[in-house]
Amino acid sequence: MKIMNRRLIGPVIGIGIASMLVYLGWWLIQGKQFDVLAPSGDIADQQRNLFIFTVSLISLVVVPVFVMLGIFAWKYS
Repeated sequence: MKIMNRRLIGPVIGIGIASMLVYLGWWLIQGKQFDVLAPSGDIADQQRNLFIFTVSLISLVVVPVFVMLGIFAWKYS
């Protein structure tokens, strides 16, 4: 009796590992204070906004690339 299609096992395991890593990261930084995200002036506030914008823009490119890398590696291996 087949419980799950063989092609779905890899992505399901990958999503499970990724979600556990996100939870672990959240648990490790819980309750910590990061001074870089607590500006005390106008220029520091602008730098924080630039930092958040840069990380968001990089994430728009890097996250899909790594997802496609995993998909291609799984499909063509």
